[in-house]
Amino acid sequence: MESQNFYVCRIQADIKNLRGTVDGVLEYFEKVYGAMDESSHLELRVILNELLINAIKHGGKGDETRYVKVVAGMTNDEYALLVVEDDGEGYDSTLLTQCRAIGRSANGILSEAEIEETGRGIFIVKNLCEDFMVNEKGNKVVINKRLHHTDPPQKN
Repeated sequence: MESQNFYVCRIQADIKNLRGTVDGVLEYFEKVYGAMDESSHLELRVILNELLINAIKHGGKGDETRYVKVVAGMTNDEYALLVVEDDGEGYDSTLLTQCRAIGRSANGILSEAEIEETGRGIFIVKNLCEDFMVNEKGNKVVINKRLHHTDPPQKN
């Protein structure tokens, strides 16, 4: 669903909604921004996938009565704004940082596999974006991503 200059949708927290949502957001960006180069398109797809998987998996917790909201827009001629918010309890981003740094959780020592799994999607997203913000509750992520045209538009 589009609202003024933004793409806004609310989906059930079910993994089967992932592909359609990602495709819808990418189509919106192609419509308002124009053709993106392959790198921008791929990076934006990865960002959307990772954020939505996290919201569905951790915020939805397998409960299809929970929802994920996606808002997409352009902040200026070349920066995409993306907001992904779930209605889950959120996560403590400071705990995540501590777990990755020292390999411990509040309940004890994490295994090597758990350390590698914890926060991998967020790490990927942070490295693909210019700006990455999480609200205090930990259930809403806001990113800014610079996009590039396949053929930059000619200015007259």
